[in-house]
Amino acid sequence: MDVEFQKSTLENGVRVITERLPFSRVVSTGIWTEIGTRYEPLNQIGISHFIEHMVFKGTKTRTPYQIVSGIESVGGDLNAFTTREETCFHVATLKEYTELGIEILSDIVRNAVFPEGEIEKERQVVLQEIAMTLDSPEEYIYDLFFKKAYPEQGLGRPILGSVESVKQFDSKVVKEFFKTHYCPSNWIVSVAGDVEHGQVVDWVSKYLESDHRVAPQRLDSKSTFIPFESAVDMGYEQSHLLIGFPTASYRDEKRFEAVILNSILGGGMTSRLYQKVREEAGLAYSVYSHMSLYLDSGVSSIYCGTDSTSLENVKALVFQEFENVKKNGITKEELRHHKTQLRGSLLMSADDPESRMQSLGLNEIVFSGYKSIEKVIEGIDQVSVEGLNAYAVDTLVRENMGVLVLN
Repeated sequence: MDVEFQKSTLENGVRVITERLPFSRVVSTGIWTEIGTRYEPLNQIGISHFIEHMVFKGTKTRTPYQIVSGIESVGGDLNAFTTREETCFHVATLKEYTELGIEILSDIVRNAVFPEGEIEKERQVVLQEIAMTLDSPEEYIYDLFFKKAYPEQGLGRPILGSVESVKQFDSKVVKEFFKTHYCPSNWIVSVAGDVEHGQVVDWVSKYLESDHRVAPQRLDSKSTFIPFESAVDMGYEQSHLLIGFPTASYRDEKRFEAVILNSILGGGMTSRLYQKVREEAGLAYSVYSHMSLYLDSGVSSIYCGTDSTSLENVKALVFQEFENVKKNGITKEELRHHKTQLRGSLLMSADDPESRMQSLGLNEIVFSGYKSIEKVIEGIDQVSVEGLNAYAVDTLVRENMGVLVLN
């Protein structure tokens, strides 16, 4: 694939990363801020997500309508997301509007004004978002799981915050947090598409280089996964089961073993648990695995939604399959199948500028560098069946797991 990666750092600390995709008419641009839920003060949980909403509510020169219409009028898409470790504001445009996308993103991350009236309106929106999560057990179970697995830790906090914390946000609090953390030393600009690196650097310099603020050290400590078993009655019609266990972090040398094991357990319709629980036993409609990777920690989890009368049978099947993997191992053919599956998924994502933009930003945050698709595939290919089975034995330990049921 004809791609080209380049990185520059402006004098004020802003990192500019591009990957040239000559085949693409679309350019995806993101401005990342290295601040997320795990770094928030205890009395301001959810403020990063709240700011993600609020930057679209007006800047010194644009109304909320002008922000979105500036992009949508040229056929583009403007959005943002917050995680436990970072926030990303991103835009997709045709390549001839790349500068416009950079300019509007720069405006919202530098010049948002946070009017009190808009804060009050957006507070109600976020409170509705929290209420919707409570009504969606497949979402809420993850928030509750992390709260129990990482008690009194940054990773255990809900990204949306709580009703109590969100009600406390006012213009002064939001402006101070924004001014302190959303600044050049925390910014990464990642751009993927048919772009010239030097031109992108010039545009970013034009809109961001005059800002010289430096963020303070982030508040956080090393995360520690705490095993637990809990059942919570929420009045749901179904039972929802989440079984999770600590796994490799982004930086762990065993991360490729972790990704493959996750795929084998529940990463698709050919996975072991999908076949065992749904296809063979018919005990659940939804069965899948999920990986949550962080700078110093990771969680692999299995989610199952089932009838309450089948819950114990489903739980038993999951743990039986864990023991089966440990006792009898993963075969070479099974490993080959899932390597090929992952390789195909990665190569298809390489054709998507937004996927590449996100990869550029995350790799800079995690590794301070670039990881090509080919390099990732090489890491996956190097996993041996012996190494994978040893990793499974070390990882699938019942005493180290968290088990959460919502009824």
